[in-house]
Amino acid sequence: MRALFVRLFLVAAAGWLAACSPADWPEVYEPPEDVTKVPFPPVIDRNFCQAVQQFMASTQRLSDNTVFITAQEYIESKTKIEPLSTYQYVTRENDVPVAVSCKVKGAAYIRAHYGDDQAGEQRLCPAVTAAIVGQVARELSLEGNSEAAARAQAFVLDNNQPVYMGPNYLADYMISYEAESGAIHLQSPGLIHDYAHWTGAILPDAFAGVNYCHTPSHEYVRALATGTEAPGRMVRIRGEEEAS
Repeated sequence: MRALFVRLFLVAAAGWLAACSPADWPEVYEPPEDVTKVPFPPVIDRNFCQAVQQFMASTQRLSDNTVFITAQEYIESKTKIEPLSTYQYVTRENDVPVAVSCKVKGAAYIRAHYGDDQAGEQRLCPAVTAAIVGQVARELSLEGNSEAAARAQAFVLDNNQPVYMGPNYLADYMISYEAESGAIHLQSPGLIHDYAHWTGAILPDAFAGVNYCHTPSHEYVRALATGTEAPGRMVRIRGEEEAS
């Protein structure tokens, strides 16, 4: 039975991605101005992924957000629609937050379960990064560090196309890199299942309407902007077996 659900999930995700083929998928995310002005709590806040849930699904509903200490717990976690449950894990380097990973539910699933007025536009992972970068740029500007603020505003946001397999979502990735042009790029890998696809009605809650993201932390974006961190950081999310 589980194998059947997994196959249905793959069919659903493949259908969604086929509608947004790589040829039609912009390489760079150009955020609307309102996105860059959305404030997010610090990554260390236990409600960070609750804020991500609200932002990505354009909902005011609060989630029961669980913060995991180990990657294994995060890897094994599955979101729920009732009660609305989200999950959070922070990748750190020398105790400094580098990336935050969130598992949330999509807007279509929230509308289907709670009512059409309970969620709006569905946003993807690069929009979260855009909001974080915008917040860092504003803070640096208020602190009088206009040079660092300008660097933050110049970051290029890669428009990462969501994957549809868990192992692909958990694969190693470069959270930042410097292009030949000298521009600093930020990456925001994600995974999605569109609940509006016909499989949404038959997939179990654990797989239906999911929306997973990896995004740079506030602290990491700030470090890149101020020059205390160089681009080129690799993020690895390792379970217990892989870490041993």
